[in-house]
Amino acid sequence: MRLSFLPTVLVFIAHASHVSAQFKQNQENDYLARFGTINSASYAAVDDSESNVPPTLLPTCKDSPPIVNPSEVTISSTTGTITASSIASQCDASTICTIPAGVTLEMDSSLHVAALVVRGAVLWTDTTQMSNGDLGIYLCAGYIAVEAPGSWYMNLQEKDGWIYLTNNGMTHATLRSRSFGGVGTGSRVEVIGRNMERTWSLLSNVLKVGSSSMKLLHDPRLMGWMVGDRIAIAPTEKNSAGWGQDFRIESIGEDGTVKLDRAANYEFKANFKVTSSDEKVVATMSAEVVNMKRII
Repeated sequence: MRLSFLPTVLVFIAHASHVSAQFKQNQENDYLARFGTINSASYAAVDDSESNVPPTLLPTCKDSPPIVNPSEVTISSTTGTITASSIASQCDASTICTIPAGVTLEMDSSLHVAALVVRGAVLWTDTTQMSNGDLGIYLCAGYIAVEAPGSWYMNLQEKDGWIYLTNNGMTHATLRSRSFGGVGTGSRVEVIGRNMERTWSLLSNVLKVGSSSMKLLHDPRLMGWMVGDRIAIAPTEKNSAGWGQDFRIESIGEDGTVKLDRAANYEFKANFKVTSSDEKVVATMSAEVVNMKRII
């Protein structure tokens, strides 16, 4: 997908369905009329069957009915720590669930609430998720407000975690609807996903139409790229023409060759030229390759 902003024109091109549209600033009605078509051609990990989406996430969270007169529950704990699996019986899809100061919620399983207010702490890591195996877990809510002095710490390096802000009509006084963030001085939100030394590189050799393997300028193993990652290659035609294409990494060879899950539909160039100046600078005219994998 490529999104470009020009002084008077918004250009949107989505490769998945080859939807292309251009709108001037005074064409808001035309843009809104086609928004559904453009949006449906956009990529969303939650709609991707290859993204390890928990099977109950969409049936549970998508198109939630409006919540009328939600109940409010403040969680208590004698130990100062409580798990998502243990509060599921107290906080459900019709409940505004509050984690008070002095209490830490550990995310060990999926949780569906009308809204979540955090004045204590939320801890969500590979370790808290350990009992769930390789399957990711999710938190579904109309809004998630971390109110001072609350804190949210989420650090997933190996396991998938999903935050789904459902359209259930719940509205926070400050953040409003379908929102996630900190409120007030002293609130803290940290979200840390899988570490990569580099998230993008360049083709070192041309990727021809029909080919399903590529070489990069950097070693994908040293960059932290892995089998199953979703990557995208930018077009290399003149004047921003052409189309990009997305792939999954099928394997990574000892020499750094990346085997792709499908053949290239277009040719992606990899040109390196030395300038004629005394400095002999190398000009790279090569397709950018970006790793799109996100585990949060």
